[in-house]
Amino acid sequence: LHITSIANPFNGVIHLGWLGLPATLLWIVGITNAMNLIDGLDGLASGVALIITGTLLCISLSGGKFGTAVVCTMLCGSTLGFLRYNFNPARIFMGDSGSMFLGFTLAIIALQSTEKSTTAVAILIPLLFFGLPIADMSMAVCRRLFSLGSRRVEAPHLRVFRADREHIHHKLIELGFSHRAAVLTLYTVTLGLSAFGFLLTVNRNEKLALFLAIAFLTAFALLLGFTVLQSRRRNNSTLPEPPPASGIIPEDVLKNRT
Repeated sequence: LHITSIANPFNGVIHLGWLGLPATLLWIVGITNAMNLIDGLDGLASGVALIITGTLLCISLSGGKFGTAVVCTMLCGSTLGFLRYNFNPARIFMGDSGSMFLGFTLAIIALQSTEKSTTAVAILIPLLFFGLPIADMSMAVCRRLFSLGSRRVEAPHLRVFRADREHIHHKLIELGFSHRAAVLTLYTVTLGLSAFGFLLTVNRNEKLALFLAIAFLTAFALLLGFTVLQSRRRNNSTLPEPPPASGIIPEDVLKNRT
């Protein structure tokens, strides 16, 4: 199971050839880690996974992929049972192994649901379902790559793995949302994207898919640009002041230290 071709929204199909394997690995590893990164609030990752899995179940049934539908049904049931005890205030937690298992499984299911389908609509659908995790992961990677301050001596590829509290769900908490309100808000976003993706599956409107792809990429680029800009501003405001050239501590600083 791997990506062999993608649709050209204007005309025909683009065959990936040897790029199919790297593209498949990028998709699987990316979605696996994206689900892990949004697991920052009680019930967030499990609820988002439940919504995405339910939508993939509906698509599998409508497309006659009953084997995939069985896997989706099992994942829906287990995730729903887990969410009962994982929602705020959580009594159990999935940890990295749980969130990455969900991400890996959903990445494979999404590939199976759109396998052998090269229309622009089919290619766009998985991106819609995983719009929230993909956006959060991409912003986290860009934010950490351009993060300086005390980490400026680190190599960029090591800086990416530094945890922070700048994710979308953390920003909602900073805006005054309660824990549950932030989670329910992100549920609504995921539900809206999934519902729209399902409607595209039913209607197969190529022009609407192309318009949506342009809108999605534009919003995505704006989010990444805003993230990089905010990261640079934060770094410039937190960089320590250089010591005096003479090596003598100023009098006002010495008084404050005393």
